Amino acid sequence: MKNILLIALVVIVSAFAPEPEPMDIYEEIGKAVRSGNAKSLSVYFAANVDLTILDKEGMYSKQQAELVVQDFFNKHRPNGYTLKHKSTQPGGAQYCIGSLTTTAGETYQSILSAKEHQRNYANPAI
Repeated sequence: MKNILLIALVVIVSAFAPEPEPMDIYEEIGKAVRSGNAKSLSVYFAANVDLTILDKEGMYSKQQAELVVQDFFNKHRPNGYTLKHKSTQPGGAQYCIGSLTTTAGETYQSILSAKEHQRNYANPAI
């Protein structure tokens, strides 16, 4: 049976902020997941994050969500992450589905969702 890892990101960006270089937000998120870097991943979190990881589910602050994700990565060390599907819905909502494998051979399916996304992101310097 496959385990499910669900991270729902609520990304709200000011329409008046300067536009950075275009990039694929989910490629950058995939890099953070592959490396097990919750800090890099949390760059894309809004102030509050609806997060479900295994038996932990709830609305977390950005900082709390980072700790929950880091705890998951510490217990289930990522070995790879493959982006399986991504889509932008009418109105701009975006989501992707991916598969995370761990060093222990576990496989987790992930659903990452940006409910509001008004611009592309620059590669964060971390």
